[in-house]
Amino acid sequence: MKNTILEFICALGFGLLPIAVLILRAFRPRFMPWWAVFGVTVVIGWGLAVASAVVHEGPDTGAGHMGALFFGWALALLWLMPWLIVYAVAQRL
Repeated sequence: MKNTILEFICALGFGLLPIAVLILRAFRPRFMPWWAVFGVTVVIGWGLAVASAVVHEGPDTGAGHMGALFFGWALALLWLMPWLIVYAVAQRL
């Protein structure tokens, strides 16, 4: 039960990270330049992906944390891309 809650918190943080970063970018662009948007998303998103995989890992699930360890940063960038489109549309309106 405890692992399920921790995994949910990590997944929720991973899902909401791009939204929070882009909202901060919208209201404080000098505080959050584009290089910081990508950097924060990659670093924190990678950490949350690894944490979620490690918490989820069990004796019969294999080495799922290794995929998150090597490619969690790419997953974080892929999850940022649709939110960049939403951000661009919101800026135009």
